[in-house]
Amino acid sequence: LRLLIGIGGIAVVLIVAAVVLTSVFAKGESPESLTSIVQQQQEIVRIATLGEQQSTSDTTKNLAYNIDLSVSTSQSQLVSYLAARGTKLDEKQLVLKQDAKTDTLLANAKATSTYDSALNKVLVAQLQTYLSDLQKAFDTTSSLELKKILKQNYQAGKTLLAQASTAPVQ
Repeated sequence: LRLLIGIGGIAVVLIVAAVVLTSVFAKGESPESLTSIVQQQQEIVRIATLGEQQSTSDTTKNLAYNIDLSVSTSQSQLVSYLAARGTKLDEKQLVLKQDAKTDTLLANAKATSTYDSALNKVLVAQLQTYLSDLQKAFDTTSSLELKKILKQNYQAGKTLLAQASTAPVQ
């Protein structure tokens, strides 16, 4: 009888340990995929900040400001989530998705007085990719906490994309 109770106790401990480990290392929560999203957010914020500074249209400046603020907020949520799970990101890691082609495109557009239009197109493309990556991360995770964060980020991004897609470009 004592042997059966001992085996049962060990089985309960193993089940509890398996549940804890599964919740800590839930599928789809690879720090790499979330880090990639954070890097993408950093690039969107960088481009939006450039737009705030260099756009000639108040409409485009306001759009860039909204994108900057919203994506920065979403980024801080993901960075906090990753930090709570032991993944710290430094500035060098955050800028790995910075694209020099975007800078060249925007510089050329500024020289030809088409900056606002070019910025809008770049932001729309960036937001579309971002939303796709958020959806993939959402679909592959089983963490309810991460799903909640990704859903909020997705909804905010979708609103921004709608604004960017319908913004009058001057």
